Amino acid sequence: MSDLIETTAEEVTVALDKFERGKSALFRPDGTMKYSEAEHNELLIGLTERLHGVAERHHDAAEAEVALVQRLQEAEHDDPTMHLTPAELQLANARSQFVREDAMGLPLPQLLTRLRGIAAASGGKPDKTQAFLWSRYAHQRLESEAETAQAAGKPLQPAQREQLDSIDAEVSKLRAVIAPASGIDAAEARRRVRRARDAQRAMHARVSEVDGSKEALLAAGRARYSF
Repeated sequence: MSDLIETTAEEVTVALDKFERGKSALFRPDGTMKYSEAEHNELLIGLTERLHGVAERHHDAAEAEVALVQRLQEAEHDDPTMHLTPAELQLANARSQFVREDAMGLPLPQLLTRLRGIAAASGGKPDKTQAFLWSRYAHQRLESEAETAQAAGKPLQPAQREQLDSIDAEVSKLRAVIAPASGIDAAEARRRVRRARDAQRAMHARVSEVDGSKEALLAAGRARYSF
């Protein structure tokens, strides 16, 4: 079943084809314009506006998806310690340093294995203290990995991203042990937001390539910085 992002992406593909065919029709086989410069520009503006109208709908569909996910995530912001007894909090405090060291220091594959083992403990019902500590510090590890990649200016590699997504899914399972999950699963939220943003970037790249705005920007840069 198609959603609005997928549907509007298909519409952009059709619009891009129409734009290219329409633009080609403005020229003779030898490359000269069929119409006067004023008529040519008016027709080209019309083609561009129609293309941009479709592109804007796709952009808005992606923005709506991000906004929806953000609203669903609001249900996940309660304090997990509110779901622990005083005894569980005391035990968590005693264990926190050891769990934090492992969560931050283990290689990602080993961390994922550890989280899966904890989630499967006691027939899939690990104690709340373990669930609280490992979900807390594994989530911090996820944030650390993302910040490190950003600081280095390098995107995450596919294998690394897959590992982080899997860890995120296990974190969500452990959080559900502490309190019933509501809103949206954290891993699913990340996936949906990433998909929406990737769709936007891909669409803008395709449209700017075809409508000439990318080349115009590059030309302006060359003219500005040429000596």
